[in-house]
Formats: sequence, structure tokens, C-alpha cells
Amino acid sequence: MNIEPFTICPPGEKPPKPRPVDTPGGLADRLRSAAFAEKQAIHAFSWACARFRDVPQGLLDDWARLIPEEEKHYRLIVGRMDELGFSLSERPVSLRLWESLEVCETGREFCLRIAGAE
Repeated sequence: MNIEPFTICPPGEKPPKPRPVDTPGGLADRLRSAAFAEKQAIHAFSWACARFRDVPQGLLDDWARLIPEEEKHYRLIVGRMDELGFSLSERPVSLRLWESLEVCETGREFCLRIAGAE
């Protein structure tokens, strides 16, 4: 997964706690987390479409249709961050979402985990 331009936490470390939401840094922290979640979702749905053959074709088609939506969400968040002068790479983010998905053995398990992430 291409994680650029994000900075990832070292393995086993959690990202820093978000700063207070009523500060510019706190808003940036939350937008950054949301943008990274969207980026992971883009990758996850692409990966799932190629990986899982134990689900109906209709579900694979639905996952494929979600990718452009997740890309749109990502672009909207990143665009707003650019307008506000916030950096995606300023503070590290966690790969926990992706790591929780890449261990899925079945499409059903992926569905449950991705639904829990949303």
C-alpha cells in the first residue's frame, strides 16, 4: 500500500493523542486521521476485490463501486486540509486498520471488519 505522504508510526507504537479539537492542530489531527482511513479503505476494497472469491459477484461489484467514493472522500478531506494549510505528514498515523484487514481469510471476515471500521 502506498502510504505517501503520510508518516506511519513505528511498529508497536500508537499515534500521538489528538490535540484539543478546538485548536487548529486538533482539527488537523482529526482530518489527517480521516484522510488516512479513506486511503486505507481505497486500498482495502481494491485488495478485497482481487483477494476474495468466496463471496457473490454482486458483493465484489459493490466493493469495486465503493473505491471511487472512497477516493472522492479522500480528495475532499485532503483538499480542505490544503485550504487550511494542514500537513498530512505532520504527525504519524497508524496502520492498525489495514493490518486488521490484511489478516482476513474470508470475504465474510473482511465484511465484518470493514463494517466495524466504518
